[in-house]
Amino acid sequence: SLVSPVNSAMDRIKELELELAQTKLALVETECKNQDLTHQFLSVHQQQDVNKTSAAQSNTWFTKTLSSIKEATSASKPTKPTQQEIMKKSTSEQVLGSTGSKPSSH
Repeated sequence: SLVSPVNSAMDRIKELELELAQTKLALVETECKNQDLTHQFLSVHQQQDVNKTSAAQSNTWFTKTLSSIKEATSASKPTKPTQQEIMKKSTSEQVLGSTGSKPSSH
């Protein structure tokens, strides 16, 4: 009759050992899943950093290109004549007027 409680206790120990093994297995599986998610998260985060850097460089390129176009456009526009150029022109017209050539009508 002592065998029955001992057998019962041994059966309970086996049940608890099995439950412990299942719990440990679940823990390892959860840790693996956690590690996979961490890797995925870091990969996405790094990709976002790359995208931000790329976008910033693209924006810089775009800004530089736009500035170059503006500079080229403003350089090709006729500039306002300086006071000195106006004086030269009026002197030339006076000389032309005094030589007898008639002023052209605009």
